[in-house]
Amino acid sequence: MTIELSGIWTLALALLTIEVGKWFNRRLDWLERSNIPPAVSAGLVISLLLALLRETAVLDVKLTTAPRDVLLLVFFATLGMAAHLGQLLTAGRTALVICVAIVATITLQNGAGVLVAQAFGQPAALGLFMGSIAFLGGHGTATAWSAAPQAAALPGAFEIGIGSATLGLIVGGLVAGPVAGRLMARARPSRGAADGAQGQDAILTGPVAPQREPPFSSDRWLPCLLWVLVCLGAGAFLNQALAAAGIDLPGFLTAMLVGVALTNAADNMRETVKEILGPLAAAAQQQPGQQPGS
Repeated sequence: MTIELSGIWTLALALLTIEVGKWFNRRLDWLERSNIPPAVSAGLVISLLLALLRETAVLDVKLTTAPRDVLLLVFFATLGMAAHLGQLLTAGRTALVICVAIVATITLQNGAGVLVAQAFGQPAALGLFMGSIAFLGGHGTATAWSAAPQAAALPGAFEIGIGSATLGLIVGGLVAGPVAGRLMARARPSRGAADGAQGQDAILTGPVAPQREPPFSSDRWLPCLLWVLVCLGAGAFLNQALAAAGIDLPGFLTAMLVGVALTNAADNMRETVKEILGPLAAAAQQQPGQQPGS
């Protein structure tokens, strides 16, 4: 029996998978400690179950990719909106060392992937899906690049990219999680005694967090939806303009670039407003005869 799910039911099944993954991570704390996302922990189990049902000719569930293509654009747009370049510039030498290490890691990953692809007689470009596209970018980047026009002639780019990303996430999580935990535990005693009392005082006497709107309140999610749609629309316009100029970029990349531009423009505008209004506010507080709080 074959079941073809519509876009709505495909999206519902994806969200249900994430909820099942959260349940897995709560029951198996090593998944949580290893930073394995719920979508991966439950996605592996459900995909193996669906593959077993298909191979035994019991049930074949077919999912539509339409929601995936749209949500990929949303995903990369929100990544761009979270990129505050000003914070990176204030990080100093440490951030520079990390950036250099990332570039070196990208070079090594892609070099190893190209060598593996050539060893099996495959195009060298396919090695990028066994390199930084999968291991540094993850599932979203692998899916997006496999759908890009540049990967149209690469056999099995999607499958190789998703498989490599899954392998990297699980193995990296199992290795990096315990190692990071030990490093943090080793660094904690030097700061724990001094920070413990201050942290407890901050909990007892700190300011009360502002009341958040309920999750279904339109005041909470409508502004986010507005700016995400602006990123998608402006990204599509930018993509067309670049294509007309002979520069062919995937749609998810231009959506992300627009998100980066909007976020950092807002940061710069905020700092400019502070510089203008700050002295005015200070002067108003120093006016003679004015009562505090008036």
